[in-house]
Amino acid sequence: MDFFRHSTELMGRWDKKIGVYRSIAESHAPIQARPFSSTARNIHQKPLDDAARLGVALSRLVLLRHGQSLWNRERRFTGWTDIDLSFQGIEEARDAGRIMKRAGITIDVAYTSLLKRAIRTMWIVLDEMDLTRIPVIMSWRLNERAYGDFEGRSLDEAEELYGAEQVRRWRKGFCHHFPAPSSESLKDVQERLLPLWQGQIAADLKKGRGVLVVSHGNTIRALVKHIEEISDQNIEELEVHTASPLLYELDGRLKPMKRIDL
Repeated sequence: MDFFRHSTELMGRWDKKIGVYRSIAESHAPIQARPFSSTARNIHQKPLDDAARLGVALSRLVLLRHGQSLWNRERRFTGWTDIDLSFQGIEEARDAGRIMKRAGITIDVAYTSLLKRAIRTMWIVLDEMDLTRIPVIMSWRLNERAYGDFEGRSLDEAEELYGAEQVRRWRKGFCHHFPAPSSESLKDVQERLLPLWQGQIAADLKKGRGVLVVSHGNTIRALVKHIEEISDQNIEELEVHTASPLLYELDGRLKPMKRIDL
């Protein structure tokens, strides 16, 4: 179908940490951008009147963590384990789509990971917005942070064994790894994410396309850190809630001019 893009990215061994990846299909074809309007509240109170008067072209980006998964509900480390949404997560995804539709948000292309909790969230959102025929790009680079042998273990178990403060540093710190083979730090996540941002997502935004990225908590933290230029220390305070849309309006250099939590 001409609205769906196809290209192939071969996934190799990345920094000898993640293991052998599968080949995945990604896509890249021209699409027509559409106008945007929003009735949402700007929590930063940073109006764009001056930009509009000066004729500054703005790009719109929506970041969305998937709805609650079965392991989120059980407070387990999920990582690359392919766990589905809970019933609550399905309802959260529906609510996110409805919120975005009521806000007048128009999406021209959607990106998501290879994990079903993100993919299902994306399709539920697009269905609620009547946008199921837009191009969709799936990439391993948007997968959740890998936790190695910690995947499947409960947060409570880890805190009991290692101490709550130590686990918090592993979870929230930028450079910290869990003590397990093949685990990633948030820095690792950002490094494998940025080629997709720089090579495809940024190109779509600069062409005026409305972009939706449906991904995972740590992947979105890494992307927000890059977009907002948050320090390694301050990123520890950022929480990304399930199925809560985050809208950015970006200038021509993709610097944020406004951020809206919908």
